[in-house]
Order: sequence, then structure tokens, then C-alpha cells
Amino acid sequence: MMHIRISLFAFLLLCSSAFAQKSPIKERNWRQATGQGRLFGTLAVPREGKANTLCIIVPGSGPTNRNGNSGVFVYANSYKMLSDSLVMNGYAVLRYDKRGVGESVYAFTNETELTFPLYCEDLGQVIRGQRRDGHFSKIVLIGHSEGSTVSLMAALKDTVDGFVSLCGPGRSADSLILTQLRTQPLKVREEAEMIIRTINNGESMPRVSESLQSLFRPSIQPYLRSWFAVKPYVEIAKLSCPVLIVQGNTDIQVAVSEGERLKAARPSAELITIDQMNHVLKTAPEDGPRNIRTYGDPYMPLNKGLMPALLPFLKNISSK
Repeated sequence: MMHIRISLFAFLLLCSSAFAQKSPIKERNWRQATGQGRLFGTLAVPREGKANTLCIIVPGSGPTNRNGNSGVFVYANSYKMLSDSLVMNGYAVLRYDKRGVGESVYAFTNETELTFPLYCEDLGQVIRGQRRDGHFSKIVLIGHSEGSTVSLMAALKDTVDGFVSLCGPGRSADSLILTQLRTQPLKVREEAEMIIRTINNGESMPRVSESLQSLFRPSIQPYLRSWFAVKPYVEIAKLSCPVLIVQGNTDIQVAVSEGERLKAARPSAELITIDQMNHVLKTAPEDGPRNIRTYGDPYMPLNKGLMPALLPFLKNISSK
């Protein structure tokens, strides 16, 4: 009996090993030294053939990790799915935990020291590191949500071959936050407006109501001040690389009008609006509760319109 069990175990181990070897995606751990700690992530490449174009997925706001997940509420695996889809189409993909998140948590000491330009410089170091390595001839930034603005600012300093704004804002973040709070009670909206005015005036708001702590806690206010100062619709006009703007028409966080604002500032950019795609890149109705439900579904596939929107843009860059 023991011999049978050992043989069965060996057989299962052999089968699982053979299955793993058949995966068309090869992943390895990645890390990048910065002036203040290390960033960690995952580099994925096609198992067969060689990818000449690297896509860097730049995460959105809050504690969003390399897979597109953020705590208990957001567990959609959107970045992991996007990475897999891109690799299956012949591209290399780097997705990373930003400073203070996931494995990169130790590159973060005090929240009061965090600024928006620091995130941009981190991405700049990632870009320069990949250029030095020389494994890829083309680099494309795919910035999601706040990551769109981070990518935009980094691309103004470090040369990239393309920029994709994925559900990215056109207005400054303070304007966007006030829009997102429009359904909240008047008292909450008025407090938010007062806090934003205070922050933009270079001052701090030491007391914040419980309902707005997650947005405006005192320790995050220096970061917000530096973030609010950036106007994506102004900055995108300065870019020299090709630009693709992708929005979902059921995104209840960043409206299609944000992409239209970016397009107006950069007429040469291509703007694609994907039907029934929400902020986490899944298929969803506009209805709030049913839309939000997809945020916690790690098995629901990406909206079927996303890859057809991205691939022609990437192919055009890769072929140059």
C-alpha cells in the first residue's frame, strides 16, 4: 500500500510539473532599488519567443498592489488578468507594488513623507532600470486611474515609446474627488470642500470627521497637496510619445468625460470608449451596487473590449 501511495504521489507530481511547463507565460520576481528602499514586482514574458516591447502597468490610488487588488473590498485581479492577456499576445509585462504597498511596504517609513512626485520618480527609476538592462527595445506605460497621471508625469522626464491612459482623470484630483462625493450628504460635501481649500492653501486640517478620515486624514494631506497641484489635461499636451486614452462607459469613479478632456488637450491621441466596462476593467452595468460587486470578483474576466482596444496601439509601437 505504501508503494502504491508513493507511486501515485510521484505520478501526480509529474503531471503537475508537466502542466506547469506547458504554461505559455513565464513569470519571475523583480525588484528595483530606489534612493529610499526597494520596489518589488513581477516580470512576465512569453515562454516561447522573445518580446521586444515591455508594458509597465502602473497601479491606481490607495493600497493597490501589482495584481490590482486593494485590501478586502477590491479583489478583482484586474492587473494580473491584463498582464496575462498581454503576454499571451507576445508582450512582456512588468507590474509592481508601489511604495508602501505589498512587498514594497518597507520602502515606506512615514506617510507624512509621501508625495505624488515620489511615486513619479519611483516609476522613472523603473523605466531607467529597464533601459539599462537592455532586454526590451520598446517601453509602454499603461497607467490605471491615478497611475495614469503618475505615468504621464514620469513620461515627461524619462523617454518611453507609448503611453496608455486607462480610466485616467483629465482634471486635477481635488476636482475629481468632489465629483465622486456628489452623492454624499451636503454636510460631508461642504467639509470636503473646506478641507481641500485648506490643503491647496498650503495649510493642514488637523481635525477631520470620521466619514472623511480615509480620504483626508492629516498624515496623507502632504501627499494630497502635491497630487492636487497636477492637472493631467495640461501635462498631456507636453508629451512627445504616442498616446492612447481608454475609458469605460460604466466607470462610476472616472467618467468618460475625463478621457474626452485629455483628448481635447492632446488631439493626436486616440480615444476609445469601451461599452459596459467599469473602473476595474470588468463588464458591469451603471447600477451602483451591481457595478461595485465586480470589484470583489477575482474570477470574472476582463471586459471583452479591452484587448481589442490595446493591441493595435501596441502593435504599431512594436513594429516601428
